[in-house]
Amino acid sequence: MKCPVCNIEARITKNTTVVKMVDGLPKVFSRMEYKCMNPQCSKYNKVIKREDVEIPTSIVNDEETESEVE
Repeated sequence: MKCPVCNIEARITKNTTVVKMVDGLPKVFSRMEYKCMNPQCSKYNKVIKREDVEIPTSIVNDEETESEVE
C-alpha cells in the first residue's frame, strides 16, 4: 500500500492476531498497521491504514475413534 500523501510505499510496522465474532462465529484475523516511512511527508511515522485479513481456519479432531484403531 502507498501513502495517500506522498505516494511512497508504506511499511507494515505492527502485526497482531485478533479474534472477531462474524455472524455469531469466531474468526481469526491478522491485523496489520501501515506507516509512512518518508521523513519528508506530513504522515511520516503515523498509522495511515489498519487492515484485517482473515486467516483460514478449520476444526480438526485428532483423537482416534475405536473404529480407527486396529
